Amino acid sequence: MARQLNVRLSKEVQEMLEVKAAVYARGNQSEFVRAAIEAYAAPLPSLRCGCGGTMEQQMKEEVKWPDATFSHVPVYVCSTCKRELF
Repeated sequence: MARQLNVRLSKEVQEMLEVKAAVYARGNQSEFVRAAIEAYAAPLPSLRCGCGGTMEQQMKEEVKWPDATFSHVPVYVCSTCKRELF
């Protein structure tokens, strides 16, 4: 299940979104945004760890640093030694 974000858009951005959705997605804003995200999604680079293992992207629910805590952080994890690369 995808996580839903609540974002407040400016009036100008909302109007442009409505116009583009009308032109490209028969007025369906959700469909337009999904298609735009898929069209501009860059492929993830393939990384190798120093141990020779393959780095795979995973999502960490929480990452704590000395002065901050971050949620939903993408991280590369080595399949062999489990080293993490943020």
